[in-house]
Amino acid sequence: MNKLADRLAEARQDNEKMNKLIAEYMPFIKSEVYKTPVFEMDYDDRLSIAMCVFMNCVRQYREGRGAFLPFAAVCIKNRLIDEGRKFKRDRDRLAPLDSEEDRAGIEEGASMQEYSKRQERDFFVDEIDRLENALSFFGITLGGLSGICPKQKRSRELCVRLACETIRTDRMKNSLMENKRLPQSELAKRFGISEKTVEKHRKYIVAIAVILSGDFPGISAFLPMAEEVR
Repeated sequence: MNKLADRLAEARQDNEKMNKLIAEYMPFIKSEVYKTPVFEMDYDDRLSIAMCVFMNCVRQYREGRGAFLPFAAVCIKNRLIDEGRKFKRDRDRLAPLDSEEDRAGIEEGASMQEYSKRQERDFFVDEIDRLENALSFFGITLGGLSGICPKQKRSRELCVRLACETIRTDRMKNSLMENKRLPQSELAKRFGISEKTVEKHRKYIVAIAVILSGDFPGISAFLPMAEEVR
Protein backbone atom coordinates (compact mmCIF):
# COMPACT_ATOMS: atom_id res chain seq x y z
CA MET A 1 0.00 0.00 0.00
CA ASN A 2 1.04 3.61 -0.52
CA LYS A 3 1.01 6.07 2.37
CA LEU A 4 -2.42 7.54 1.61
CA ALA A 5 -3.95 4.10 1.12
CA ASP A 6 -2.57 3.10 4.53
CA ARG A 7 -4.15 6.16 6.13
CA LEU A 8 -7.48 5.50 4.43
CA ALA A 9 -7.48 1.93 5.72
CA GLU A 10 -6.67 3.15 9.23
CA ALA A 11 -9.37 5.85 9.08
CA ARG A 12 -11.98 3.24 8.26
CA GLN A 13 -11.20 1.56 11.57
CA ASP A 14 -10.41 4.54 13.82
CA ASN A 15 -12.73 7.47 14.51
CA GLU A 16 -9.94 9.83 15.57
CA LYS A 17 -7.88 9.08 12.46
CA MET A 18 -10.96 9.69 10.31
CA ASN A 19 -11.35 13.13 11.92
CA LYS A 20 -7.68 13.94 11.35
CA LEU A 21 -7.90 12.86 7.71
CA ILE A 22 -10.95 15.04 7.09
CA ALA A 23 -9.26 18.00 8.80
CA GLU A 24 -6.07 17.57 6.75
CA TYR A 25 -7.96 17.31 3.46
CA MET A 26 -10.39 20.13 4.22
CA PRO A 27 -8.63 22.44 1.68
CA PHE A 28 -9.21 19.76 -0.99
CA ILE A 29 -12.87 19.38 0.00
CA LYS A 30 -13.42 23.16 -0.03
CA SER A 31 -11.68 23.40 -3.38
CA GLU A 32 -14.07 20.88 -4.90
CA VAL A 33 -17.01 22.81 -3.48
CA TYR A 34 -15.76 26.02 -5.11
CA LYS A 35 -15.19 24.21 -8.41
CA THR A 36 -18.80 23.03 -8.58
CA PRO A 37 -21.05 26.03 -9.31
CA VAL A 38 -24.23 25.06 -7.46
CA PHE A 39 -25.03 28.66 -6.56
CA GLU A 40 -28.63 27.92 -5.58
CA MET A 41 -27.44 26.24 -2.37
CA ASP A 42 -25.75 27.92 0.59
CA TYR A 43 -22.01 27.37 0.85
CA ASP A 44 -22.30 25.76 4.30
CA ASP A 45 -24.84 23.26 2.96
CA ARG A 46 -22.60 22.40 0.02
CA LEU A 47 -19.58 22.01 2.30
CA SER A 48 -21.53 19.73 4.66
CA ILE A 49 -22.57 17.54 1.74
CA ALA A 50 -19.00 17.45 0.40
CA MET A 51 -17.60 16.42 3.80
CA CYS A 52 -20.17 13.64 4.04
CA VAL A 53 -19.31 12.38 0.55
CA PHE A 54 -15.57 12.51 1.29
CA MET A 55 -16.05 10.39 4.40
CA ASN A 56 -18.21 7.94 2.47
CA CYS A 57 -15.50 7.73 -0.20
CA VAL A 58 -12.92 6.88 2.47
CA ARG A 59 -15.15 4.03 3.66
CA GLN A 60 -15.85 2.71 0.14
CA TYR A 61 -12.43 3.13 -1.51
CA ARG A 62 -10.21 0.13 -2.11
CA GLU A 63 -6.69 0.33 -3.50
CA GLY A 64 -6.43 -0.87 -7.08
CA ARG A 65 -9.48 1.04 -8.26
CA GLY A 66 -7.54 4.14 -9.22
CA ALA A 67 -6.23 7.12 -7.25
CA PHE A 68 -8.33 8.15 -4.28
CA LEU A 69 -8.45 11.95 -4.70
CA PRO A 70 -9.75 11.94 -8.30
CA PHE A 71 -12.33 9.37 -7.19
CA ALA A 72 -13.41 11.58 -4.27
CA ALA A 73 -13.44 14.69 -6.50
CA VAL A 74 -15.81 13.04 -8.99
CA CYS A 75 -18.09 11.78 -6.21
CA ILE A 76 -18.26 15.22 -4.57
CA LYS A 77 -18.94 16.96 -7.88
CA ASN A 78 -21.64 14.50 -8.90
CA ARG A 79 -23.37 14.67 -5.54
CA LEU A 80 -23.35 18.48 -5.44
CA ILE A 81 -24.73 18.71 -8.96
CA ASP A 82 -27.41 16.17 -8.11
CA GLU A 83 -28.40 18.03 -4.95
CA GLY A 84 -28.42 21.31 -6.87
CA ARG A 85 -30.81 19.88 -9.42
CA LYS A 86 -33.11 18.62 -6.71
CA PHE A 87 -32.94 21.96 -4.95
CA LYS A 88 -34.00 23.88 -8.05
CA ARG A 89 -36.75 21.37 -8.90
CA ASP A 90 -36.09 21.82 -12.64
CA ARG A 91 -35.36 18.28 -13.81
CA ASP A 92 -38.30 18.51 -16.18
CA ARG A 93 -36.61 21.40 -17.96
CA LEU A 94 -33.43 19.46 -18.78
CA ALA A 95 -32.65 19.16 -22.49
CA PRO A 96 -33.48 15.75 -24.06
CA LEU A 97 -30.58 13.38 -24.44
CA ASP A 98 -29.19 12.70 -27.88
CA SER A 99 -29.00 8.92 -27.76
CA GLU A 100 -30.05 5.76 -25.95
CA GLU A 101 -26.43 5.35 -24.84
CA ASP A 102 -26.46 8.81 -23.25
CA ARG A 103 -29.72 8.03 -21.48
CA ALA A 104 -28.38 4.72 -20.21
CA GLY A 105 -25.23 6.41 -18.89
CA ILE A 106 -27.19 9.09 -17.06
CA GLU A 107 -29.62 6.52 -15.61
CA GLU A 108 -26.73 4.37 -14.40
CA GLY A 109 -25.03 7.38 -12.82
CA ALA A 110 -28.28 8.46 -11.15
CA SER A 111 -28.78 4.94 -9.79
CA MET A 112 -25.27 4.91 -8.30
CA GLN A 113 -25.81 8.33 -6.73
CA GLU A 114 -29.13 7.23 -5.27
CA TYR A 115 -27.51 4.08 -3.86
CA SER A 116 -24.71 6.16 -2.34
CA LYS A 117 -27.20 8.55 -0.76
CA ARG A 118 -29.19 5.67 0.70
CA GLN A 119 -25.99 4.29 2.20
CA GLU A 120 -25.10 7.67 3.70
CA ARG A 121 -28.61 8.13 5.09
CA ASP A 122 -28.68 4.65 6.64
CA PHE A 123 -25.19 5.20 8.02
CA PHE A 124 -26.21 8.43 9.77
CA VAL A 125 -29.49 7.00 11.06
CA ASP A 126 -27.55 4.15 12.67
CA GLU A 127 -25.02 6.60 14.17
CA ILE A 128 -27.75 8.79 15.58
CA ASP A 129 -29.52 5.83 17.17
CA ARG A 130 -26.28 4.61 18.76
CA LEU A 131 -25.34 8.10 19.96
CA GLU A 132 -28.76 8.63 21.50
CA ASN A 133 -28.37 5.36 23.39
CA ALA A 134 -24.81 6.24 24.53
CA LEU A 135 -25.85 9.69 25.78
CA SER A 136 -28.83 8.29 27.67
CA PHE A 137 -26.45 6.76 30.23
CA PHE A 138 -25.39 10.30 31.14
CA GLY A 139 -28.91 11.70 31.30
CA ILE A 140 -28.44 13.60 28.03
CA THR A 141 -30.84 13.58 25.09
CA LEU A 142 -30.13 14.52 21.48
CA GLY A 143 -33.07 16.89 21.53
CA GLY A 144 -31.55 18.73 24.45
CA LEU A 145 -28.10 19.26 22.94
CA SER A 146 -29.01 22.52 21.26
CA GLY A 147 -30.10 23.92 24.61
CA ILE A 148 -26.82 23.10 26.36
CA CYS A 149 -24.47 24.23 23.58
CA PRO A 150 -22.56 27.37 24.69
CA LYS A 151 -23.57 30.47 22.78
CA GLN A 152 -20.08 32.04 22.72
CA LYS A 153 -17.38 30.68 20.44
CA ARG A 154 -14.72 30.93 23.16
CA SER A 155 -16.83 28.82 25.49
CA ARG A 156 -17.42 26.18 22.81
CA GLU A 157 -13.70 26.01 22.06
CA LEU A 158 -12.93 25.62 25.77
CA CYS A 159 -15.45 22.78 26.06
CA VAL A 160 -13.83 21.04 23.09
CA ARG A 161 -10.41 21.27 24.75
CA LEU A 162 -11.81 19.93 28.01
CA ALA A 163 -13.51 17.02 26.22
CA CYS A 164 -10.36 16.18 24.26
CA GLU A 165 -8.26 16.27 27.43
CA THR A 166 -10.74 13.96 29.13
CA ILE A 167 -10.57 11.26 26.49
CA ARG A 168 -6.79 11.55 26.03
CA THR A 169 -6.09 10.85 29.69
CA ASP A 170 -6.85 7.21 30.52
CA ARG A 171 -7.71 7.90 34.16
CA MET A 172 -10.17 10.66 33.34
CA LYS A 173 -11.65 8.74 30.41
CA ASN A 174 -12.23 5.69 32.62
CA SER A 175 -13.86 7.88 35.25
CA LEU A 176 -16.23 9.24 32.65
CA MET A 177 -17.08 6.00 30.86
CA GLU A 178 -17.17 3.64 33.84
CA ASN A 179 -18.43 5.87 36.63
CA LYS A 180 -20.39 8.28 34.43
CA ARG A 181 -18.65 11.19 36.13
CA LEU A 182 -16.75 14.01 34.50
CA PRO A 183 -13.50 14.72 36.47
CA GLN A 184 -14.44 18.36 36.94
CA SER A 185 -11.96 19.22 39.68
CA GLU A 186 -8.98 17.81 37.77
CA LEU A 187 -10.01 19.52 34.54
CA ALA A 188 -10.44 22.84 36.34
CA LYS A 189 -6.93 22.61 37.80
CA ARG A 190 -5.32 21.62 34.51
CA PHE A 191 -6.88 24.51 32.61
CA GLY A 192 -6.73 27.08 35.39
CA ILE A 193 -10.46 27.68 35.47
CA SER A 194 -13.12 27.42 38.15
CA GLU A 195 -15.05 24.22 38.81
CA LYS A 196 -18.23 26.26 38.36
CA THR A 197 -17.23 26.89 34.73
CA VAL A 198 -16.78 23.17 34.13
CA GLU A 199 -20.05 22.37 35.89
CA LYS A 200 -21.91 24.98 33.85
CA HIS A 201 -20.98 23.21 30.60
CA ARG A 202 -20.72 19.68 32.01
CA LYS A 203 -23.34 18.05 29.81
CA TYR A 204 -21.98 19.62 26.64
CA ILE A 205 -18.42 18.52 27.50
CA VAL A 206 -19.66 14.99 28.21
CA ALA A 207 -21.57 14.86 24.92
CA ILE A 208 -18.48 15.92 22.95
CA ALA A 209 -16.32 13.39 24.81
CA VAL A 210 -18.80 10.59 24.08
CA ILE A 211 -18.91 11.46 20.38
CA LEU A 212 -15.11 11.67 20.04
CA SER A 213 -14.41 8.48 22.00
CA GLY A 214 -17.04 6.40 20.22
CA ASP A 215 -17.54 5.17 16.68
CA PHE A 216 -19.34 8.25 15.36
CA PRO A 217 -17.22 9.47 12.41
CA GLY A 218 -20.18 10.89 10.52
CA ILE A 219 -21.39 13.03 13.38
CA SER A 220 -17.84 13.98 14.41
CA ALA A 221 -17.12 15.26 10.91
CA PHE A 222 -19.65 18.03 11.33
CA LEU A 223 -18.43 19.20 14.73
CA PRO A 224 -16.25 22.35 14.74
CA MET A 225 -13.35 20.60 16.40
CA ALA A 226 -11.18 19.04 13.72
CA GLU A 227 -8.10 20.95 14.73
CA GLU A 228 -8.53 20.04 18.39
CA VAL A 229 -8.25 16.30 17.84
CA ARG A 230 -5.22 16.36 15.55
